[in-house]
Amino acid sequence: MAHAGRTGTLPRQKLNISYVIRDEVEPDHRGGINSLCYDSQRKRLYTAGRDAIIRGWDVSSVQKKNVVQLEHHTDWVNDAIVIRKGQYLLSGSSDTSLKLWDIASGLCRASLRTHNDYVRCLAYAEDVNLAVSAGLDSQVYTWDIETLLNLSAKQPTIDTRKLHGHKRSVYSVACNPSSSVIVSGGTENVVRVWDGRTHTKVCKLKGHQDNVRALLVSADGTQCLSGSSDGSVRLWSLGQQRCVATVRCHDMGVWSLLTHPDKFNLVYSSGRDRNVFLTDMRVPDTSEFIARESAPVTKMVMDDETRLWIATTDSSVSLWDPCAAVESEPAATNGTSSISSQEKAGSSSKEASVSSTVPLLQKPVFTITGRPAIVKTQLLNNRRHVLALDTSDSVVLWDVFIGKKLREFGKVNFDETIDSLQSDGKIYVPNWCTISSSLGYLMVTLDECDCYSTWVWAVACGYENAEPGTKLNLGAILLHAIFEYWIEAGTQQQDPGNPENAVPERGNDYYKLDNHLPVFLCEAGDSGRTMFRSTVGDLKNLGEPSALTDVMPGWAHDIIVKRYIPKYVKITFFLAPAKETCLRALRKDRLSAHDVLDMQKLLEHLHEFLMTSEDAVMQRDPRNATWKEKEPEEVLEILVGDVVLDPLMDLRTVRYFFWKNSADMRIKYRLIEESSSNTSETS
Repeated sequence: MAHAGRTGTLPRQKLNISYVIRDEVEPDHRGGINSLCYDSQRKRLYTAGRDAIIRGWDVSSVQKKNVVQLEHHTDWVNDAIVIRKGQYLLSGSSDTSLKLWDIASGLCRASLRTHNDYVRCLAYAEDVNLAVSAGLDSQVYTWDIETLLNLSAKQPTIDTRKLHGHKRSVYSVACNPSSSVIVSGGTENVVRVWDGRTHTKVCKLKGHQDNVRALLVSADGTQCLSGSSDGSVRLWSLGQQRCVATVRCHDMGVWSLLTHPDKFNLVYSSGRDRNVFLTDMRVPDTSEFIARESAPVTKMVMDDETRLWIATTDSSVSLWDPCAAVESEPAATNGTSSISSQEKAGSSSKEASVSSTVPLLQKPVFTITGRPAIVKTQLLNNRRHVLALDTSDSVVLWDVFIGKKLREFGKVNFDETIDSLQSDGKIYVPNWCTISSSLGYLMVTLDECDCYSTWVWAVACGYENAEPGTKLNLGAILLHAIFEYWIEAGTQQQDPGNPENAVPERGNDYYKLDNHLPVFLCEAGDSGRTMFRSTVGDLKNLGEPSALTDVMPGWAHDIIVKRYIPKYVKITFFLAPAKETCLRALRKDRLSAHDVLDMQKLLEHLHEFLMTSEDAVMQRDPRNATWKEKEPEEVLEILVGDVVLDPLMDLRTVRYFFWKNSADMRIKYRLIEESSSNTSETS
């Protein structure tokens, strides 16, 4: 049969193919929530998660129901903003893309790949319908929303304006409603100020000692607030181009800032230390300790009732009511709920300064709870099963071939469970995939280098009815399962009576994946830019089949479409008699065989040769009759160095565990009796 090779007309960029193992319905976040945005028109809260999903919640109801779910990103969603009075939502992700969503339909209207690295932050100038994006590629872009909405097949591209100046990663951006002022900050530890109307530099504000993680601009464009990983919050006068107030109420980095809608001087701040403070910037020396979250705070937004929705690095979102703190303050205030910057600066211990205060609010009004996220994985040495540990400390065993959970162990020791599940070490199986859990789920990735490196016997995979000698390539059969429903453009059946036009065979006889599992094609390397996303089942409903054909890498195309067989992995080795044996050498001592050839087959080959050769020692030996009645492994043994090999071991196992050398292996053979006599003589 034909073997896979590159097709010259197919794209040659380095692309990886991944699929995510998850439940069909995922109503709750798994893992941290990076951003929040509130739609006052529909009373909805949108949460952007590290599980690559944006969820919309009806927060007007008692249960805070999940009413919309936006799925098209393939990596963390780092920021999201509501635009056009809640009609649309713009999101930025670590998959380097910006996506414009139609809220009513839940569909992605546009996907923009202008950034070359993670998109970290977004801002929106409502009065002029302008969006701003920035990311780790040190670029800041502005986008006209009306132009984005008019993107079509006839007009597939868009012109964007770039704000030049940043030399390092940008982590925060903000603007006022008219876009007359745009500010951005990042790892340069400065705040850059731009005129959003002319896209020109205005000034650079210096003072922070670490990454600028949060920014806000007053509506009139005269003031700016910044929060930094150095733990400080600064108020800047943009007219004077200087810092006019500094707050140091936090022990660690400030990641989120929020101001009262009518009072820019009232600032909520929070971040890595989990503490939420309220500061009147007119009196920056004293801050009210409002609440303490359960995990580092990533984002805060305010609803119509001036209550705080707070997202953290875990999978839950909490609602806090500062008004309740104000009402209860006379009873609670005894010198412990506020902290001054002088007290903070003079404290001998940062931990002591936090623990010596009590927040005004002890618990949230409501919490939208998330689900545990997978944080640690181990691909077992059978290269099929994965043990996973989640944030609730539960351990679960998964089968990546069928994409399903096999067993729940509960809260047990992860490493000890790995040891109990690993095989006895007699068989080595090469890596053919990569397992990651960055999304809180298991993600299996196939790449060009390793995908076809693993052949196994069908019987060893549990298929006892397979024809003798049937070998499976793990990467190839997974590709068949992933793209079972994809019919490449131009290969659809036109005439059932004409085999030339018949639809190629799909899937495989061994494994099948659930239709709901997401499938990604992403560029290899650090950028990880996504070129295609779908689900296993939706591949049969592609509006334009060539959308996948255009990006399908050559290393996978021929395996999937033409059903080519990957090349077998062969190992070259020398097979010679041991020095102490009376057995003769083979006519040809340098051999080559598939890497799954086991030592039992090699013993059978040796036994047949040594018993049938006319001049063989075994043929002339008076014990010949006895040897003929015995199995090969009862008469002969083979060695690498001084190690006697188990007949169940295959060539790749021997090379991996015992040879450990790039040169051709040297395998020796001898009679078992000779091994016993040598041992006696030595003793």
